[in-house]
Amino acid sequence: MLKEEMIAMMTKAFEGQKLASGFTFKVLEAIKHIKINPMSNTNGVPWGISLAMGLVFVLLGLNPEIITLSQSNSVFNTLSSEAKVLEFAEIPANITRISEIANLKNGLGNDGNGMQIMPDVQNALFMAPQAEGGKWERKADMPNARGQSGAVAVNGKIYVVGGVEIVNGNFVQLSTTEEYDPIKDKWTKKANMPTARFLNYSVCEANGIIYAVGGFFGLPIVEAYDPITDKWTKKADLPTPRTHMCSAEANGKIYAMGGFRPDMKLVPTVEEYDPVNDVWTKKSDMPDARESASAVTIKNKIYVVGGDFTDNPNGWGPPIPKVWEYDPLTDKWTIKKSDMPTPRTGASAVVVDNKIYVINGFNGGQAFSVVEIYDPLNDIWTKCVDTITAKSFPVSCAVDGKIYVIGGFIGGAAPSPTVEEYDTGFRDTKKFVSPGEKLPSTWGQQKEK
Repeated sequence: MLKEEMIAMMTKAFEGQKLASGFTFKVLEAIKHIKINPMSNTNGVPWGISLAMGLVFVLLGLNPEIITLSQSNSVFNTLSSEAKVLEFAEIPANITRISEIANLKNGLGNDGNGMQIMPDVQNALFMAPQAEGGKWERKADMPNARGQSGAVAVNGKIYVVGGVEIVNGNFVQLSTTEEYDPIKDKWTKKANMPTARFLNYSVCEANGIIYAVGGFFGLPIVEAYDPITDKWTKKADLPTPRTHMCSAEANGKIYAMGGFRPDMKLVPTVEEYDPVNDVWTKKSDMPDARESASAVTIKNKIYVVGGDFTDNPNGWGPPIPKVWEYDPLTDKWTIKKSDMPTPRTGASAVVVDNKIYVINGFNGGQAFSVVEIYDPLNDIWTKCVDTITAKSFPVSCAVDGKIYVIGGFIGGAAPSPTVEEYDTGFRDTKKFVSPGEKLPSTWGQQKEK
């Protein structure tokens, strides 16, 4: 009843209105996650209409954080099992039960209030992301083929630094810095990094400055790049020189995690860098040593995915499927319940709309085109559209809801110049609805399947 009434009221409210791409998806996601609290018997607008009006004002207020994103058994148990189709623009977007699509959750999570989410409760409305993107597209190649680079997005531009290329049959470390403009689909040469390096060294952005940390083999060197001045600056060395590590920024600080020391020992070491004071501080070790992993940040918590454990820096161990969460404020690590469905090393990871896209990678010499999405809030994995090319060690960045996968190795050790773009359909909420603007899609009419 709730589902039909809410969608019917929203349909009536927005009938014939021009809305931004992704708006339909946002509304349904909001309906899915609404938590209904008991109300006293007072006179006023009927609760159903009030709720619909609330949704309208919240969505047009362009602040998705206002909506309480918690699940409630009382809401989910009222959802019918019938699949629907909501048509908007020229693309039909299927709304179905999560149990009927590729739900890759390996273990039960909780609803944020200590209550386990059972399979029946997971059968909420879900719209496949393919409805608003659905495929990868080739973009302008990098000027040079390279793998094991570092990359970060700053102010709508993507900066790819370092890595390795093949010259006359030999691997050559690079200091190259190149800027990619997604709007113009154009590459521009920038100032070279002072130190050439490759192989899972860390590249992070903090306060608009790009930091390159460590590198092959066990470099302690840290260098900072200012995209505005196009200049590199030497910074305080990494206390534990490492390669094959991962890193992420949270609360304005950078965290370097795991990797190999120069003595070829794999370590779980975590060190925090304060860019303001140019100081490194030791932090709690990871639950275990890990190399060639990826790290990203959501709501100031860091998530480490992929990678492997091995005592041989020239070889690869079995990939680690576990997801680790680190809270810099408490300096504590948590092992999440849901394992990554496709364990792999040398994958790239990027965040869009508080979800982690884990892209490509390899296992046992096999490169993957696999893309899987992790939702930390619900501890759930889902399948996304595969990339065009199977790769290991690419880099990836997100700009305005679009993901760019750049470079990497094809067929084991052949560096690639390719760039692939995937549109998730998510957009910055500040751009979501603009008065007087002609917007691309129309609120659809609900139809029985």
